[in-house]
Amino acid sequence: MLTKQQRIEITAKIVNTKDEVALIDQTISQVQEQTQKLLEVDQFNKSLLDKTTAKITPYQDEGRALTGRDYTNLLEQDIINAGNRTIGNFFFPNENSVPLPSTPDGVWKNYSPSHYSYSVGKNKLEVYSFIANNESTNNSGSLQDIADLLLQPEQNTVSGNRCITGTPPTPDSIVPDTVVRALIDSLKLKVENTLLNLNDQLAALNANSDTDPNINIAKTNIQNYIPLLQEWLDLPDYVTIPAGTCLIFNSFNVNTLPLSKGRFSELNKLDTALRARDLEITTRSNQIDTKLGTVTQDPKGNILTSTGFYGERAVALNIRLNAIGGSLTVFLQNGLGVEALGEQKKIALDTESFLRQTLEVSELTAHANGTGFLFLSTPTNFNVGQNVFVCANDQDEIPVKILEKTSTYIRVEPSISPKYKITNKTRVYFEK
Repeated sequence: MLTKQQRIEITAKIVNTKDEVALIDQTISQVQEQTQKLLEVDQFNKSLLDKTTAKITPYQDEGRALTGRDYTNLLEQDIINAGNRTIGNFFFPNENSVPLPSTPDGVWKNYSPSHYSYSVGKNKLEVYSFIANNESTNNSGSLQDIADLLLQPEQNTVSGNRCITGTPPTPDSIVPDTVVRALIDSLKLKVENTLLNLNDQLAALNANSDTDPNINIAKTNIQNYIPLLQEWLDLPDYVTIPAGTCLIFNSFNVNTLPLSKGRFSELNKLDTALRARDLEITTRSNQIDTKLGTVTQDPKGNILTSTGFYGERAVALNIRLNAIGGSLTVFLQNGLGVEALGEQKKIALDTESFLRQTLEVSELTAHANGTGFLFLSTPTNFNVGQNVFVCANDQDEIPVKILEKTSTYIRVEPSISPKYKITNKTRVYFEK
């Protein structure tokens, strides 16, 4: 059995729910309108960030094929994850189990985002990963293979064979030179991979809209270099030295034979091209580093120095992700506000539904007029002869008895004062 005060409070909660929900809906609408404006601001800031990233990507792609530095590509989802402070995000590290050079305890505590990983093309652990198949590495390996081949007899490198002196009556025999053949195969693979690396660089250079004149120089260098590699690859792997004794084989004048990959003159020509290209690789790698730039931050996350496109991007990222006023941060927080209001509305409706299990309540649809006639919103569950209560938010509870009931009203005694109005949430109720 509920007390009088409990009945008043519970029914007040029930009849006020409609207004509470309406106010929440109005607030949601206002917040959604504000959210749309915030989205427009962030979309503009995103467009600025995207333009900077578009400048960065071709340089990173070129550098990846050139030196094997595996730059990370920044995606919009990475930025959204940072805005939501998702566990493991790249701009506000938040994992104690993942200590970082910039953040030994794994948790970034500054308002500005971290620019030690994806912001500057590094991985989550703030270092560059490495791809083994790159031009610089392939060139170095090719030069070593050439040096090893030049230590072998030219008859062997030209023919791919070697002669084994027989012990009479066993004659001399020509057999495959496994060392030479392994070196030729290794060199071929590295040169073929180098061509792939060069084509990847050309694709990146062609996609680069920067007006830096060094881009055209880099293209020209590659276009002049590719035919030199292809010329060597087009040579036959081996040519045959006429069979005979080891004395004949080992002293055979290879210059009388067609060219092959193992001819010293061709190996030296390839060696010269590779060494010249190594100088171009160093020059171009330094140019790429300069264009991409660097970012440094003080212990509070403020940018101390910034250069190149990474410096530009760091500013654009801070505009979107700053914990205090970043456009994406504010937009996402507003979205959380809408979600919170939605939950508040759900709780209000769930509470009303739960309380109605205890009390049957119906609001007036017309002011009381000093008689016993009370027009109700839902009179269905009220019955003649039943003892019920009438109350308003600013009027006391009155016990009454139902004398008559229709589909729209009940008549009770005693009569109800005109002070009991719709506007002060007059309701009729009974405990179930």
